[in-house]
Amino acid sequence: MFLDKDNHLAKLNELYGQNCFQSAAIYCDSGMGKTTLLRQFSAGKRTLYFKPLETTDNENFLALKKEALRVLGPLEKLKAAKRFAELFRTIGKSSREDSLLFIIDDYPHLINKNRRLSTLIQSYMTKEWKNSRLFIILCKPASLYEKEHTQTANPLLLKPFTFFETRQLFRHLPVEQQIWIFGITGGVPGYLAYFINDKPFQENLYQLFFTEEGAFYRRPAKFLKVHLSEPELAHSALLCLGAQRRKLHEICERTELTPSAAGSLMNTLDLLGLVDKIIPVTEEAGSRRTLYRTSDGVFRFWYTFAAPHRSAIEMGCGREVFDKEILPSLDRYSRETFEDICRQYLDLISSLGQAPFPFNHAGSWWGQHPTRKRTEYVPIAAADDSNILLGDCFWTDEWIDLEGLQSLQKHASLFPHSTIWYYLFAKSDFVSGMETIYGDTVKVFTLEQMCTCADAAICTPAIC
Repeated sequence: MFLDKDNHLAKLNELYGQNCFQSAAIYCDSGMGKTTLLRQFSAGKRTLYFKPLETTDNENFLALKKEALRVLGPLEKLKAAKRFAELFRTIGKSSREDSLLFIIDDYPHLINKNRRLSTLIQSYMTKEWKNSRLFIILCKPASLYEKEHTQTANPLLLKPFTFFETRQLFRHLPVEQQIWIFGITGGVPGYLAYFINDKPFQENLYQLFFTEEGAFYRRPAKFLKVHLSEPELAHSALLCLGAQRRKLHEICERTELTPSAAGSLMNTLDLLGLVDKIIPVTEEAGSRRTLYRTSDGVFRFWYTFAAPHRSAIEMGCGREVFDKEILPSLDRYSRETFEDICRQYLDLISSLGQAPFPFNHAGSWWGQHPTRKRTEYVPIAAADDSNILLGDCFWTDEWIDLEGLQSLQKHASLFPHSTIWYYLFAKSDFVSGMETIYGDTVKVFTLEQMCTCADAAICTPAIC
């Protein structure tokens, strides 16, 4: 099943249908479904796809020339080409009559050894290729998106699936297992592929993480070794984080790094897509209240459950660990995942125009109480200049009564100048009449209601 997340495929087909020169840039990390998207888009189209290697400039030139000859035919000017400029000129001319899709995957590998290539390609895009029917797509790392997207034509950022998108792939499973899969994979398509099979979920999970041959068992260590010069420091920091949110000084204590060095390490892990910096929704980037959390689902699960038991797993006791330690903990692990799902639901209804006020994203809030001299924490929150939404989640099979709301209302004094909205989310259900008693500023949602609304919104732009 292919899900056109954020309508990227529809956007690309719309551009291609204009039958003139077009360009786009796809930004993504590994495993985000780029290859699937490109295969879907290029199906039935004349396509020159080139994936450069981390090698010399000349080797990539020869590889592109060979692929161009295979796709475009033995054109004399292609065979005679000795420079990239001659290749690009011939590629452009070959697309003046017939449309041609030109995809350069791993684009940085092409220009790393020859920085002038980037300028050359930009020049062809603005001049030489303008009279052609060429559609060029450059594939780049997600870390470049923030820097480049405002100056790039048709930038597309591939993001993980939300829970509500993820569950479309696993409609045959109970919703609790859908939540487990989402919590473990973070909605990354490349990770989700390991769960799309006929194996029972629990057996699949055991084999992936708790056997030496498991696809995810050695992934974190290998990844850190490839991308970092001192992987042991990252390993220590990620062990500190696990499935928790941590302050920088807690990471410093675990790693024995200075605040400056620990901050630099967190920035690196952030660029690698492994760690998120989280701030209260009422504050700006760079806040001193920044917390850190492992953002990659597989890394978060591995450092929470597999890493502490590596000795037992290596000695062949993974099954015992899994049955006695891991399975009983999955429900508790789902509580944090449920909070993420509730935030995603708020973002969804905001995109549908159903939120009580516009906000950029749903997150959390924490800060010092002015009189009680303690840190207050609100798990679900969203804000603008004059409104704040405070929310709480209840991962329980029991019905939620008025105490759940009253506990949330105790935070009202922290926001004296804002209109306050209260949103409550529950796995099961609420006592009747809560919204009627408190009016429009109170909303309650069950997991079933959220799934029903999201299913309708994903399939059609329906309003709940």
